[in-house]
Amino acid sequence: MAGENEATPQSQQTKQLEYRNPRRPTNARTPRVWPAIVIVALLWGIRLYALVVPMTTFSHFMSTFMSLLVAMALFLAWWLISRRTSIKERLLALAAVVALCFAAQATADPLMRGMMWLILAMPFVLTVWAIWWWVARHRSPMFRTGGLIAIVALTCGTFELFKMSGLDGEQHADLRWRWGPPTERIWIAGYKKTSLGQSALINASNVGPVVLRPDDWPCFRGPLRDATVRGLQIATDWSAHPPKKLWQQQAGPGWSSPIVVGGRLITHEQQGGSEVVVCREAATGNVIWICEDSGRFEESMAGPGPRATPTFFNGKIYSLGATGILNCLDATNGSRIWTKNIAMDSGIAPPMWGFASSPLVQNGVVIVYVGGTKGLLAYQADSGKLAWNIVSGTQCYTSAQPAVLNGQEQVLFLSDAGLIGVEPVGGKVLWTHDLLSNGLPRSIQPHVISPTQVLISSETDLGTAEIDVAQNNNAWSAKQAWVSRQLKPSFDDYVIQGGYAYGFDGAVFSCIDIRDGKRMWRGGHYGHGQVVLLADQKLLLVIGEEGQAILVRATPKASEELAQFQAIAGKTWNHPAIAGGKLYVRNGQEVAAFELPR
Repeated sequence: MAGENEATPQSQQTKQLEYRNPRRPTNARTPRVWPAIVIVALLWGIRLYALVVPMTTFSHFMSTFMSLLVAMALFLAWWLISRRTSIKERLLALAAVVALCFAAQATADPLMRGMMWLILAMPFVLTVWAIWWWVARHRSPMFRTGGLIAIVALTCGTFELFKMSGLDGEQHADLRWRWGPPTERIWIAGYKKTSLGQSALINASNVGPVVLRPDDWPCFRGPLRDATVRGLQIATDWSAHPPKKLWQQQAGPGWSSPIVVGGRLITHEQQGGSEVVVCREAATGNVIWICEDSGRFEESMAGPGPRATPTFFNGKIYSLGATGILNCLDATNGSRIWTKNIAMDSGIAPPMWGFASSPLVQNGVVIVYVGGTKGLLAYQADSGKLAWNIVSGTQCYTSAQPAVLNGQEQVLFLSDAGLIGVEPVGGKVLWTHDLLSNGLPRSIQPHVISPTQVLISSETDLGTAEIDVAQNNNAWSAKQAWVSRQLKPSFDDYVIQGGYAYGFDGAVFSCIDIRDGKRMWRGGHYGHGQVVLLADQKLLLVIGEEGQAILVRATPKASEELAQFQAIAGKTWNHPAIAGGKLYVRNGQEVAAFELPR
């Protein structure tokens, strides 16, 4: 009897313990969670660092993506070797989380799937995973695993509620309510209402033929494709004499730039399932004609729309869409003269960010870049017949650049393979400077700085370098004189004034000496924008990433901002145009015209 009485309290105590934790062994140890907390903290620390420290676009992307991959690998290693939980619990939870993530990204908004979903959602998945495991570390395996599945499902489901409208230059996502009205549809509706109204298009025959004027802006980055305005002087006190808005119209998405010829403004836009060349009156913004091509290109980083700027030459408009449609249009009424599809002609699919080569018309041919095994393509400007093609790298987002070196007219082209000089009529390669980028994209135009010198730039692998080009009889040679990491433009081109280059080093406006690449100053924080040089006054007109127009003095002494005003709203990557003393700016939402003060 005594033995039974002595055993009773111990039996009751054991039963009480079993009742309190019916699914947890009495000898179970608390899971070690601190490694996961450290991993998540480091991941968010790197992202915070990228927010406050200026970086190039590519550096932002690489720091964001690579830090995520490393964090995921370390997190997985911690989870699999965590012996304080059973292998069954670890594998079950891991399988459930992976299945939820795959299902969520497969049903997310199309532009948020794949790699973009990982970049946006996975940091939050890892964070809630670590926090929950710390909160529930003393609970039973069933409670911990069930709760983890529920909280990860809730996190993944949250990202199902949003759609993405691309990234800015610092790789920040523009997230919007998924079931709200499509932004592009709103823009198109507004465009049709404000531009077309209740009436038909302006009768092109009443406007007259299009003739190039001396101060027009007929192609990518202006008459000489160097973003320089000559013969114009403006007032610099914008407080007393601000630029006057002439008109503002909504426009479809696209990153091509406007051109201005003969009193007309030409843009290339996306409107639903069509790439559209739009001709407006430069003075009023009223639409004169439109030309539509069925096709749509879009990707998660930059969104939809054409990338290449149209070109005016000899009464014709040459335009290249992101899907590869190359048009020759009558500038008077927009009628087609000929059409080619460079993707079909070459067998090359559109690259990651679409075809972006602004057509160059030179010596009777129109030159565009297709990449792959074909490189540069030249078509007869009048007929559209293929004239020649040369292999010149497999991928890039630059355009052919006209130049005269050592007294000979030629076309320069910078690709992932390097820089080449080409004779435009027959496509003969005059010289090459091999400079592999190992598959990294290049998107900055070569800049001729003397009859024998060219500047080339690439954010991803080079910075800025000067190439000396020499000719001895019929033999050409090219060698690198210097290279500098003091100016690393991504897709923001620069200008040359008085022996100095002015442009964006990442997201910060900067100045370098073109004799050696030495930085003179770095100080204008305008995001990822574009710049035009007003050569007569040594002024820089910068269009910031948020649509602000900034007037800066072109001096190597220091960053000297003179004036600023808000031109348009929203992300603005497009190059501006200046013609007849007027400034024209556009982005993926609107286009506007301003009279610059005299």
